[in-house]
Amino acid sequence: MVMLRPGATRETELPPVRGMPGRDEWADFQRLYISGDGRVIDTANGGTSHSEGQGWGLLLAEAFDDEASFNRILGWSRRELRRPGDDLLAWAWRPNRPVAVEDHNDATDGDLFLAWALLRAARRCNGRS
Repeated sequence: MVMLRPGATRETELPPVRGMPGRDEWADFQRLYISGDGRVIDTANGGTSHSEGQGWGLLLAEAFDDEASFNRILGWSRRELRRPGDDLLAWAWRPNRPVAVEDHNDATDGDLFLAWALLRAARRCNGRS
């Protein structure tokens, strides 16, 4: 367990992660796996996109303070994966299918990554006001 000083946050108290990729690696990741409209592409699974991948893309965009990429990934996720009736994301989007989202079930890991990224982004934005 990490004990924080009063008023400190995990971001200000903990040392940087060793081996954290730099901006060049983030640019490479975007070039290889994120489409221009914000779809995070699983190249090992026929170009399928998963809520988990979208969540990881959001977390990375937030970590690199890349608001434009964050907004593109979030926008695509909401347009293409949002389930009818709630704000959760369907777990998979498959290209070249008559209906890209055939199964509207969600995946807990994708939901958690999305929520985590949104929470981190909200904290960052509140720190700017």
